[in-house]
Amino acid sequence: MVLFNRRSGSSSPAAQILLTFSSTVHRSRYIDFWLDSIHFHRDTQDNTAEALRPPVIMVCTGIDKVGETEIKEYRKNFDTAFGKHNATHHIRGEIHFISNLNSPKKDFEELKTHISDIAKEMHFFEESLPTKWIELENALMVLKELKEEKMEYCETWESIVEIAKTVSIEKNELIDFLNYQHRIGNILFFENQSKYIILKPNWLVDCFRCLVCDEAKRNNCTKIELTQLTREGKITEHVIDKLFGKAFGPEFANMKPYILSVMEKFDIIVKHESANTYYIPCMVTSSSTIEQIKKENKVQGEQCTPWLVFEFKFLPIAHYNHIIANYIKAYSKNGTLDLYAGKIIINLEDNNYRLLIVCFSRNAISLQIWKRNIVDDGTYRSIIEELYNEIEMLDNKLVHKLDYIIKAKCSDGNCFDKENRISYDDLTTKCKGGQYYCKEHFMDHKSKNLEETWLKHVPAIENEMKEKKKKRDEDEKEANKKQKRDLENQQTLDSSPSYEEVQTKKSSHMEDDAIRDSLTSHLSDERYKFKSGIAVVINNMSCKESEEGAVSLSEIFEELGFDSCLLSNVTTPDLLEIINGIKDDKEKLKNADCLIFALLTYGNVDYVDMTDAGMRTIQLMQFFSAINCPELLLKPKIFIIQACPGSCKHGFASNSKGWTMITCDDELDFLLVCSPSKG
Repeated sequence: MVLFNRRSGSSSPAAQILLTFSSTVHRSRYIDFWLDSIHFHRDTQDNTAEALRPPVIMVCTGIDKVGETEIKEYRKNFDTAFGKHNATHHIRGEIHFISNLNSPKKDFEELKTHISDIAKEMHFFEESLPTKWIELENALMVLKELKEEKMEYCETWESIVEIAKTVSIEKNELIDFLNYQHRIGNILFFENQSKYIILKPNWLVDCFRCLVCDEAKRNNCTKIELTQLTREGKITEHVIDKLFGKAFGPEFANMKPYILSVMEKFDIIVKHESANTYYIPCMVTSSSTIEQIKKENKVQGEQCTPWLVFEFKFLPIAHYNHIIANYIKAYSKNGTLDLYAGKIIINLEDNNYRLLIVCFSRNAISLQIWKRNIVDDGTYRSIIEELYNEIEMLDNKLVHKLDYIIKAKCSDGNCFDKENRISYDDLTTKCKGGQYYCKEHFMDHKSKNLEETWLKHVPAIENEMKEKKKKRDEDEKEANKKQKRDLENQQTLDSSPSYEEVQTKKSSHMEDDAIRDSLTSHLSDERYKFKSGIAVVINNMSCKESEEGAVSLSEIFEELGFDSCLLSNVTTPDLLEIINGIKDDKEKLKNADCLIFALLTYGNVDYVDMTDAGMRTIQLMQFFSAINCPELLLKPKIFIIQACPGSCKHGFASNSKGWTMITCDDELDFLLVCSPSKG
């Protein structure tokens, strides 16, 4: 069986996958495993039964060794075994039967056409991209070629930033570009480890292979070092230096911290907290049965709790590695642990009074405590929560939902056997008179042994986790909303005209007399009446007079009936948050008859100074324009600037003398009043 994945990252929904099966070997469990794996990584945004992604094309090779009857039988067997499998909806078209020796040319042409037709369905074939992204991609291709000539496959973040500037791409957009290039497989880029950008992804694979499967590089390792690596999955930094140094030469010294950090990110290696050693979980080959491990640790049958089992609908192999890595990180610093193939033994206490065994089998993780004293409820609960949290973390990290049920099983039962596992709900459906029948032991067991240890904690934990997830989802939704709002704010800032442009511009609606009269009708009144208003007073000057003035100003607004807010030392993000808070409260805006912004800061009529950067006054006003804040249309919006030009922090120069009063031609309900301070 061969799996090809075209330019696909772990989260790419557009992966084209080609499976090749030998028609002489029909092992449905292997096909079932790969279909489950593909289905698990499906495009969750396109979950219709007719067209699940990634698409799969089935190809059987070696048909020159079988006859037509066997091919027909294979089709029949495949349809019988997988006709109702959810993952079968990934398969496009009929199975292709190919022989490399005697298939006619048209068979290969049909396969090529099939692949081409499916490829045209992929999202990234017609994806719209900015022109400057294409320019930067071309620049990266040239850089790749130059680097490859020197046997170099990485580039520093700083260098990429400078290249991006040549096509007018700044940092934030560069990160989006690099993430896109990573997603389609052109490069490897990790935003939280961005010191280097890997221009040739296969180079990182070569690094992994040095540790995992490149036996030729191990010739200069001692027998003890090799045994630790190939049986126990342990490797010291000294051995890492040997293997990488031989593969990559002197340049490895500079790249070592980055390579190791990337390997840790993927849980390929795990740092042992109490020793200068790493674990490589996938390298552990030392094997022992549960009974052998019990004997080594002098564990008797009565010292074993019931089994706790997390039973999955499908659990990808990669998740085993992540979960083992998490246990190593959590417990290696507190005591000893032992790794076996498919098992991990954790010392829960320094005195070996309580051991936890974690066993991995197909689509299940089973846990049992071996105790020499009483195990309290808190321990049972914390063990369930720990694994539950790790699974939730993997769901969020890998953007795929693992479906599972938490069950328990009798203490001396076979944890690898699905039979006789009992869930919390089964306590009421399968148990009678406080007992349930165990088919493995052909006898009744007391259900309280399962309930009072593990199962009684499950409903409460699941409810708590649901609430936490709900809160996380709400926070994520709010964060996305804020991100969208900040982007809109930035677009408003970027598109705002200069003050001089606004002063000279004649808005088209002012050419219509009727509209003009409706906009300015309130100005003919002798007095504007209001019952409530919103006032914001900001003081960004650190002197006693300014502080006292700001307090007095805020108190005056309150006396006039305004809902007044007084703030000091405000940054640009703080100001945007204040503005968004005002704009989001639609009911308050609807009831407000007036808005006043008073700023005591450095600057002049054109610019006002926040503590981190400057902002044009016209930009500040633009947030409350008729388009951006329609709730304040036809209501006075007054901006009072008490500016100090002499101590401007951000390079502003005063162009005003004395009092300046300005009204904007395209917004007649705005008033900007600026007074440069004398000192």
